[in-house]
Amino acid sequence: MHFVDPANDVTGIDAFVEMVDEFRQKLVPEGMCSRASGVDSHHSLCRCDWAIHSEGDLVTVGSDTVVTNDAGMISKVYGFFGPLPEKDA
Repeated sequence: MHFVDPANDVTGIDAFVEMVDEFRQKLVPEGMCSRASGVDSHHSLCRCDWAIHSEGDLVTVGSDTVVTNDAGMISKVYGFFGPLPEKDA
């Protein structure tokens, strides 16, 4: 499994678990991540928005796009922080 977002680029389940543990312990120890949208999917792609709250306050929002393999297992996750930027005029 390969996971990449603006702050991380890790490969493998162990590296992913370590990254999540570090995030939860050092950056947002009281944080709770939840899905903030429905899930949209086609072919081997899925996407959804998420939000992280800590002690009732919104910390950040973002979205993930997930790629699954032929067995339906997650093979790649592309994460983005924040909402989409405004369209240029």
